[in-house]
Amino acid sequence: MALTYYIDGYNLLHSSARLAKLAGADFEAARNGLVDEVARFCIATGEEVRLIFDGRGKRTGHVPATPGVSGLKVTFTPHDRTADAVIERAVYQASHRGRVVVVTGDRGIRDLCVGLGALVMSPEHFFSTAHAVYQETSAPTLAQQSVQTMGCVEDRLDEVARDRLAALRMRLDS
Repeated sequence: MALTYYIDGYNLLHSSARLAKLAGADFEAARNGLVDEVARFCIATGEEVRLIFDGRGKRTGHVPATPGVSGLKVTFTPHDRTADAVIERAVYQASHRGRVVVVTGDRGIRDLCVGLGALVMSPEHFFSTAHAVYQETSAPTLAQQSVQTMGCVEDRLDEVARDRLAALRMRLDS
């Protein structure tokens, strides 16, 4: 059963010590770093994720920050709405609220969404889950890459053995 995650973007960003520190130096890089982390989660799980940032008139609409990431939609709210308000409305309008997961540290929206029947997740739990999923899915990839970097068997043979192998190949090809 597929889940849909609604994530309060800036709340999640400021809940990560690493991203919050980066935001002090380069806010856009921190936001892009968060989008990248959420995109990896989306790719690894196949879940639908709506990452919602407060726009406050700066940007609105969907941001194609992660082209090709199926299931991820990054949105900046209109100037007259907060990410909390957009998330509340989305949960209220969801036909299967039990399949909705709201990720925020904001107690008010967490309580409201639980009251509506949605699941909630703290930012810390989201990050630990995303990290665990990433580790699980990257382990087979890393193992495959290490096999590929070993190269061919003949690359590990000494010169005499390679010459014998080449001679055998020539006889078999004739």
